[in-house]
Amino acid sequence: MLKQMFDRIEGNTGLLVALSLLIFSMAILTTVALPYFATNNYQPTPLAVKYTAQQMRGRQLYAQSGCWECHSQNVRLPESDIGTVHQPGDIGAVSHPGDYLYQNPTFFGQHRRGPDLMHVGTRWPSQEWMTIHFLNPERLNPGTWMPSFGYLSKENLDAISAYLMTLK
Repeated sequence: MLKQMFDRIEGNTGLLVALSLLIFSMAILTTVALPYFATNNYQPTPLAVKYTAQQMRGRQLYAQSGCWECHSQNVRLPESDIGTVHQPGDIGAVSHPGDYLYQNPTFFGQHRRGPDLMHVGTRWPSQEWMTIHFLNPERLNPGTWMPSFGYLSKENLDAISAYLMTLK
């Protein structure tokens, strides 16, 4: 029975093309169209930030330096007892889609080797502290894997720090 059905499909090129187009259309619908329409209705939250020129430059440097590969910017619900998180909510509120409305691309992180940076602007003392941290991470966080960014100019360090201060 099944063999006869497959033989019929293989023997009929038009049917084979029609089924292939149907499957391709369903794949496009589920991977492109549905997510597009689902995300079009998001409204910005108070955490969604339109960046200044300096902050945008810092965001670009953050991406170019590969910071997003080790640091996520998405607070998940089951955070308790993972890494630097000791109780739910101690690194800020859970993230919502509207938090990322003005971010393209969104830096959710790859392997999460470093701490989550979503609310880092409220956890770190100041922009100057961040600059010191970039120049000598081991000084402020003994045992860190983070490399020094001493090769960046003062202007670029200030730009990355300004970008990170928007993550509140």
